[in-house]
Amino acid sequence: MNNDSNLNLSTELQHGISVDDIKGLQVLVLPENFNSVSDKESLIEASDSLNISKIFKEEGIKCANAFDLGLDVPALERRGSDIWLGQIFIIDNVALPLVINVLTAFIQDKISKKSKKNANVAPERKVHLELKMHKNGNINKLKYHGDSKTLLKVLQNLKNDD
Repeated sequence: MNNDSNLNLSTELQHGISVDDIKGLQVLVLPENFNSVSDKESLIEASDSLNISKIFKEEGIKCANAFDLGLDVPALERRGSDIWLGQIFIIDNVALPLVINVLTAFIQDKISKKSKKNANVAPERKVHLELKMHKNGNINKLKYHGDSKTLLKVLQNLKNDD
């Protein structure tokens, strides 16, 4: 990474995390309010975020979550049907296709489990995600709060654009 790239990347990092802390990583799975609060005590980690970071690691993606980065963030388990993925920051675009595949499979799995439980009246599950991609020294952002089917299409388009 060049200095301009490090500068853009460092503006996205907060809460004591530096560019040196994330060297060698491909993806960060951060609390959903990582960039919107200034104190570490107010950070919120969704349980779906913890699950997706485990899956990323199992798939061989060099990934870190808040705990791995030294942040003591309580996990929030929501009981509703929505999927809360927090902030997923793709630092290394080489990992983008695999990250998209894992996200797609995770969301599809969550949708199918919910629709099997409530086959009669299953409301469309909403997905809450902030996806950041570090590419060519810039940070591209997608903040999404909407239906899962549309997000799956958006993710597929991101994968195809790369």
